[in-house]
Amino acid sequence: MWHEARRLERKVHDIMDAARKRAQRRAVYIAKRRGDPQQLLQVTGARCCVYRDDGLYQAAQHQQGLIPWNGKQDILIDRFDGRALLDFI
Repeated sequence: MWHEARRLERKVHDIMDAARKRAQRRAVYIAKRRGDPQQLLQVTGARCCVYRDDGLYQAAQHQQGLIPWNGKQDILIDRFDGRALLDFI
């Protein structure tokens, strides 16, 4: 009888410890999410294949498809450049 009570007591303590650890992990996660969103910014790249296309080469050489960056006419970037989305930083 005493052994069973001790076993149940250990089980209750294990459940309480697990809940406490889960609450601590949750608090750390929420603190990270509430931080500066610019610190959470991650930029990743991927390998791609480059194919030779004379028409695209000529368009790039004549700066077709380039747009002014942040309204500055002297700075041109590709229209698909991701930096155009980072103007608020």
